[in-house]
Amino acid sequence: MKKLLFALLFALSLPLIISCTSMPPVVSLTSSQIQDSLNLFWKQQERKKVEVQTIQAKIRLDIVEKKRSVSGVGTVFSSPEGLRLELRDPLGRLQYVVVLQGNKKFTAYYPSQNTTYSDSTHGANYLKEFLNLGMNFYELKNLWLGVVPITRSNSQLEGVKPGEKFGQHWLNFKKSDLHLTTLVDVNNGDVLKVVWQSPSFAVEFEFSDFASCCQEHVPSGDSPRIGRNVFLKNGNQESEIELDWVTISSAKKRDQSVFELDLPGNVKRVFLN
Repeated sequence: MKKLLFALLFALSLPLIISCTSMPPVVSLTSSQIQDSLNLFWKQQERKKVEVQTIQAKIRLDIVEKKRSVSGVGTVFSSPEGLRLELRDPLGRLQYVVVLQGNKKFTAYYPSQNTTYSDSTHGANYLKEFLNLGMNFYELKNLWLGVVPITRSNSQLEGVKPGEKFGQHWLNFKKSDLHLTTLVDVNNGDVLKVVWQSPSFAVEFEFSDFASCCQEHVPSGDSPRIGRNVFLKNGNQESEIELDWVTISSAKKRDQSVFELDLPGNVKRVFLN
């Protein structure tokens, strides 16, 4: 009888025990801790922007869109002059190509459908149409590398609070109607999560498997770290992207033809306004 009574009391008290042990203590950050987090975050952002300006990489990419999905292994070449991304299936057949030509047009080519989609907004209209994202393709590429679409001078800090784990801080920024919240490792400035919220959409990026990148333009000890696995989830659950940076390095400047796309004469062309 005593054993039964003890078991009953333990079962009744178990939810209270779990809730008490799972709730982290409330911690207040000092002004010094806040300033240190901000300084390290912006320092690493500037280093990363310089280091990833011109890169070449091998990737694995899975895109789940509202209208179609693509996946495969491929390559990325990006420079200040443009961007080219290609995906191929396990048999080496071309599945997907994205090309941006500087400040000119964006084109996404789906060979299996013999169709291209293009716009003159750096891919913003395309991303809105297919992924319900309110950003252009350059911003998407930069976020894949952990580079946020704001600067210290053009954004306003709205708050800093401790993260769920020790050594992590949430930094909350505002730029016009854009709210950007980043989860930062206070020891090295790594961006662990980015939550982008605007009136028209919300999206979350999550980064893991960090490793040093490139080491071309900064001393090796200052080389920024890239999250080799990136997961994007649309707030409306309409689209998801998972990208793995298999290899990534600084690239030498190439001929501008890399940002051109040779298409079949009978390809269907759709321009997105």
